[in-house]
Amino acid sequence: MPIRAYLCADDWAEGACRVLPRFEHFVAREGARVAAWYVECTDLHDSAVLKQLLADLNANDIVLVKTLESFTQLPASLWHRLCEKVERHSVSLVAIDLPSSHAALTAV
Repeated sequence: MPIRAYLCADDWAEGACRVLPRFEHFVAREGARVAAWYVECTDLHDSAVLKQLLADLNANDIVLVKTLESFTQLPASLWHRLCEKVERHSVSLVAIDLPSSHAALTAV
C-alpha cells in the first residue's frame, strides 16, 4: 500500500525544518516509506497539489497527514472526493497525532 504524505500550509507554519523530519521519523519508526510527497505551500486547499493527490490515489493507498485537521477547511467538492476515495477504494487516512489511525500501516 503506497503511502502518500500530504503536508498542508498549516504544517509549514510550524516550520518546514521541524515538520518534514517529523514525518520521516514517523514513517521510519513504522517500518514504511513514503511513495509520494504532496506539499501545500498556500492557504488555499483548492490548489493543484491537493487535486493531484486526489487524482493519484488508488485502491488501498494511505494518505499520511500530521493531523486530521489538515482537512477541516476543505471546500465541499474536495471533501466529497476524498470521502469517496476512502469509502469506495479503501483509501486509509493516517494522522501522526492520532494513534488509533496507525493500524492502517501494519499492512504496509
